[in-house]
Amino acid sequence: MDRNHEIDGLRGWAALVVIFFHFFAEIFGRMFPYLHSPYLNFVLNGHLMVLVFFILSGDALSYSFFRDKDIRATARIATARYFRLALPILISCMLVWLSMRTMITHNLDAASVVHREDWLGNFIDFAPSFTGALKYSLNGVFFHHALKTSYNPFLWPMAIELMGSLLVFVNVLILSRHRSPLVVLCVEAVYFFVFSEFYFLFVLGMIFGYLRSRGTFARLRALKANWLFLAAFLFIGLIVFTFWKQPMQSLFTTVTFDRIDAESLNFLWAGLIVFVVYSSASLARFFGNALSRFLGEISFPLYVFQFNVLVTFTSFLIVVTDASGRLNGRTYWIIALSSIAVTVVVAWAFRFFEKKYLSFVNGKIRTAMVEE
Repeated sequence: MDRNHEIDGLRGWAALVVIFFHFFAEIFGRMFPYLHSPYLNFVLNGHLMVLVFFILSGDALSYSFFRDKDIRATARIATARYFRLALPILISCMLVWLSMRTMITHNLDAASVVHREDWLGNFIDFAPSFTGALKYSLNGVFFHHALKTSYNPFLWPMAIELMGSLLVFVNVLILSRHRSPLVVLCVEAVYFFVFSEFYFLFVLGMIFGYLRSRGTFARLRALKANWLFLAAFLFIGLIVFTFWKQPMQSLFTTVTFDRIDAESLNFLWAGLIVFVVYSSASLARFFGNALSRFLGEISFPLYVFQFNVLVTFTSFLIVVTDASGRLNGRTYWIIALSSIAVTVVVAWAFRFFEKKYLSFVNGKIRTAMVEE
């Protein structure tokens, strides 16, 4: 199967933006308000990048069907989805449980230092339980996620990811008997955008997967002045998203459905980002380079294990640095960047084990389907 490495690369950079968002804007945003400046909104917008993840998932899960009309391949990918998500989640949450038991979590103390009792201070503020951590890892995170019982609060998208994957597979079954899949998907996208925006992103990803399988983006990349058109497209979108968000709030609530508000711009902006990357030859090359592909390979463990680093290593550095009277504009950079570096190393180390695990799972699923 051919692989579009720019998609992996985009996923990797999106994960890195989420990491930067948490370790800079979320932790130190109260102490240093400039981290919430609209000029930094694009590079420190973790929520937006999570939305990009959902679009890429819809694409990745459906592309092989649109290209080869192979329902079994899609079924295989969808079946492996839970196991793909569950292992790093299980390991992360059990490590959080162990860290709580051995009292090396310092997030509650660090929260008062950085004045983030409303965020950092709300994490894992309960008595650790082995069975509780196990149940949350294998079931709760997907079906009963709640901050008060979460061993990794950053995993709130997992329930959406699992249900979105199911939505994609159901769509594949429907579209396998339909002559106009794009029409069906466009109608569905409008419905979900109005009534359930997160699932709109998975359908949008399927639309992109369909267009990709038909060579639409390859043709867009070959257009003359392609880069100029896309740069202007992206720039206008960035201006609207960054500086006109509040005026757009009034516009939406005045002239259209109350259900659609300024937050809806995030969902449209996420789709615009993916569209531009898919359509630009230059951006495709960038997101397909070696560094981007490396980030793509570790993107999921990078996302999952950031919380482990945050409540132990990062929080400890904040407490110790504050106790010595050295927490300032320079040291917070050191703390944040070193935390990001540690997260990358942890994700990279885990990736070796994950590759073998996924190879085993995919082999078992493929064998089971052949036997059927």
